[in-house]
Amino acid sequence: MEEIKNFNLIDINVDSSAVNTKNIIDILERELFDKSLIKSKIDRDIFSKVNVVGFDIDHTLVLYNMDALTELMYNSFAKFLVEHKNYPKEILIYPIEETKVDSDCNINEREKNRKFNLDFVHRFSSIEIILDIKNGNAIKIDENRIVQKAFHGIDELSREQIEKIYGVEREFLEFNMDSAKSRNHHSILSNFEYHVIPIFLICVHLYEIGSFKLEDSEPFKKIFSDILEAFLFNYSLYNAEEKRILKMSESKGYFFPELDKNLKKYLVDYSAKELLMHLRSKGVQIFFSTNSYYEHADVILRETIGEDYLSYFDLAVYDSQKPSFFYKDSVSPAYFPDFSVPDHKGQIVTSDSLKDEAIYKRLKSEKTLIGGSYKIVEEFFLKKTQKDDLKYIFVGDNLLADIYHTSYLANWSSIGILDEIKTGFLGNIPEEFKQFWNSESLGLDLDQPKSNSFFTKVSREKNLFAVSNVDILKHLN
Repeated sequence: MEEIKNFNLIDINVDSSAVNTKNIIDILERELFDKSLIKSKIDRDIFSKVNVVGFDIDHTLVLYNMDALTELMYNSFAKFLVEHKNYPKEILIYPIEETKVDSDCNINEREKNRKFNLDFVHRFSSIEIILDIKNGNAIKIDENRIVQKAFHGIDELSREQIEKIYGVEREFLEFNMDSAKSRNHHSILSNFEYHVIPIFLICVHLYEIGSFKLEDSEPFKKIFSDILEAFLFNYSLYNAEEKRILKMSESKGYFFPELDKNLKKYLVDYSAKELLMHLRSKGVQIFFSTNSYYEHADVILRETIGEDYLSYFDLAVYDSQKPSFFYKDSVSPAYFPDFSVPDHKGQIVTSDSLKDEAIYKRLKSEKTLIGGSYKIVEEFFLKKTQKDDLKYIFVGDNLLADIYHTSYLANWSSIGILDEIKTGFLGNIPEEFKQFWNSESLGLDLDQPKSNSFFTKVSREKNLFAVSNVDILKHLN
């Protein structure tokens, strides 16, 4: 998160009856300038100048109760590490019924880890921290890739300690957006990954104080490798043995069954219908491309938009495997889903095959694809609109998959949904803004140079602008 500089939306003296489109966009624009997330004014007529708008789903069209979701994600991963990898129970910082904290757990250590997690979550956003897996650290780098902050385990490192690890210049030059994830480092660019940071740091801490042993020459990499296994265990809806896609309730992981059972607990009571209808009124073509399996996306869209959610879109792409989706020759083939077969794989669809009128008409009617690439999307809308100069905007929350590669590879524009911006704008009156405004101290070291994070720079360069949630977009023309 960027430092809050004498700006708190709660303190703005605005008569709720007078709040209108101009008020909202002016306030937003002022905050974005303040956080250096835009260089020029927001184009109020942007949707009159584009033809196609694409959306991610999770944390974009569908909003989550992040306090509840973060706890669920952390619990799911911590429980896997304890029950499948024999990690110490001190990582179980949230009380959960299925896993009792018993006599072999150090309660004081567990409480220390819990407080660290809460402090870390409130101080840093989901897109500004990089895990230096090799050294067991979490670091924040500025626009020049200079380490501004660092943690080893649950301890924040001093300037002298940072220089000892990264040199007097404190450079972490091996990182860039083309190598955002490697064997030695991992960038956290998605809300579904954020909990990995405190889990990794807490595990490093417990290893360092001797709470458990690892027979590995690179223990921190081993810890991260085990966390990656927790990813596969909790986030997979595919049964490799039976070669079939699972319903959320059938998952062997701890994440999806709980989410499926308590959707209202984890989802914000928000529907994107009004926004989608606004875009429709502007003559905009609308699609979504999500990395989520059909089973997950279908359930949450039915819950938030309605049983008829597909009627608000011209095209729906599930399991799109972004960022590879934005490569011209995507490794992920596209299929018309066949729900009568275990893996849903029906007829293969390519951008070339859409030149066949029968295949195009089927896609126009059914609207649904599994996998594929952006070239299929472009060919589909080329035929649908009969225009060869279409302008695209993609809206999403993942800085790598939804924003950077959108412009870098597909030459589309993008709008970022970023946690850095806490204003919210879910609704048109200030009282509704408050639930999305974080006015707590971010604990920044004011003796350090006030530099933007590396990811703020990427956002500013690659986005048209960034907002806190998609509902703001309905206030643009």
